Amino acid sequence: MHNLILISLFFYISDTNAKFASWVANIPCDKISLKVEKCTPKLISNKKNLKSNQLKNVNLILEMRGAMIKARVVRSEAMKCHEKQKMDLKLWKKPPKYKYNDFFVEGYKCSSKKDVIQVMKLKYFC
Repeated sequence: MHNLILISLFFYISDTNAKFASWVANIPCDKISLKVEKCTPKLISNKKNLKSNQLKNVNLILEMRGAMIKARVVRSEAMKCHEKQKMDLKLWKKPPKYKYNDFFVEGYKCSSKKDVIQVMKLKYFC
């Protein structure tokens, strides 16, 4: 009897988790348009903080090249996170006004002209 209760509880919990996971997968990501006002090239790396034996492990090394930009948000809209996503627009909420106007954009190269760039803000869930 005790095993039967445990088995039924397991199936109930796994079914609930599966429904939640499929619901979360339908939440669209944000496409944000930024008007660049100031730009400085930036390299973010953790190599200085790793020990010499940890530097041999490629999975531990973080290195991102891009730019730290001062920008204002021009527009934000919903977009698919990947091609196969079944996007549900009812789940998307317009992001609140950003408190800060400093953003790190990976892979962006500074130029002399003031660009309007589009970045994608992914939705990450635990």
